Amino acid sequence: MHIHDERNIPPLNRIGDPDNILASVCVEDGKILPETYQAMPSYRLCTVRGVTQLTEGLASKLQGLLEKHT
Repeated sequence: MHIHDERNIPPLNRIGDPDNILASVCVEDGKILPETYQAMPSYRLCTVRGVTQLTEGLASKLQGLLEKHT
């Protein structure tokens, strides 16, 4: 499963632009296998569609991690 940001969400059953895919993970029996996480080397923080736009869940998780480290 690809993990996309929200700049350019691909149509249903389509793979999005590699510039907008944060990472990929394997899902088996409805569960994410964390050890299969692979960052997408072609992901770009800024593209012609703008800067990174995280989903609400990812933004919340990032904010929590950043607050723990300040």
